[in-house]
Amino acid sequence: MSSFDPLADRFELYRPLPSRVVVVIRNALLAEGKVDPGGRLLEVGCGTGRIGAQFNLAGDNYFGIDLSMEMLREFKRKERWRRPNLVRGDGNLLPFGDQVFAAVLMMHMLGAGNWRSLLTESKRVLQTHGLLAIGKTETPAEGIDAKMRNRLAELVAEMGMAEPSRDRSKMNECLCATSSRHLKIEAAQWNLNRTPRHFFLRKRSAPRFASLPDDVRETALQALAEWTEQTIGPLDAPVSETHSFCLDLYWF
Repeated sequence: MSSFDPLADRFELYRPLPSRVVVVIRNALLAEGKVDPGGRLLEVGCGTGRIGAQFNLAGDNYFGIDLSMEMLREFKRKERWRRPNLVRGDGNLLPFGDQVFAAVLMMHMLGAGNWRSLLTESKRVLQTHGLLAIGKTETPAEGIDAKMRNRLAELVAEMGMAEPSRDRSKMNECLCATSSRHLKIEAAQWNLNRTPRHFFLRKRSAPRFASLPDDVRETALQALAEWTEQTIGPLDAPVSETHSFCLDLYWF
C-alpha cells in the first residue's frame, strides 16, 4: 500500500492547479521542449492526473506510472476521450525497455534520497536526444508557504529532528553535468487565494513530513499554529498570492 492511497480522493483539494494552467504547461512542453505529441510520453509519478490528464484528453501518446493504485483510480475518473495508459509501478524500477520514450515528465515529485535512481531510470527509457522535463509550482519567497515552511523546519529542528533533505542542488548539478542542453522556463503564472490552514492540510499529506514520528509532527504543527496566528494572522484569513509553474528541460 502506498502512503498516498488514503489521500487520493482529496489530494487535489490541497494542491489545486487551474485548468488553463495545465493547458499552458502542455503547450510549453510541445513548443519549448519540441515534444512530438505522436511520440511516447511517460509521466513518472502521474498521481491523480492533475497534469497528465490534459495530455490524454488532447490525444497525445501518453503513459503514466504511479505507485499508488488509489491515485491511479482517481486519474481514471477524470474526463477523457479514451482510456489512459496507466501502470502501477515504481519510478525507481520502471517496467519498460531501454529507449522507449521521446520524453519523460516528472512533476512535483523529485524529493529526498531517491532522485538518483529516478533519474537513472528515466534516462534509461529515454530515446537518444530525448527530453526529461521536471516541473514544480513556485510560491512567493516571502509568501505564506515560505514563512510557515521555514518556521516549521525550525520547530522540528528544536526537537532534534529534521525532514529528509531534498538535496536539489546536487540533483541540479548532476543533471547539468550529464545533459546535452538545459532550458528553464516559466510556463504559467496565476493568482490564488491561500490561507494558512491550507498549508496544514497539505503538510499532513506530505510524505517527507509524514516520515517523522507522530508526536513530533503533532507537537510541531500545534506550535506552528500558535506562531502563525501571532505573526501572520487567523488561520482562515485568505491572502492573494502569485504562483508560477516552472519547467526545467534537459536533453540527453
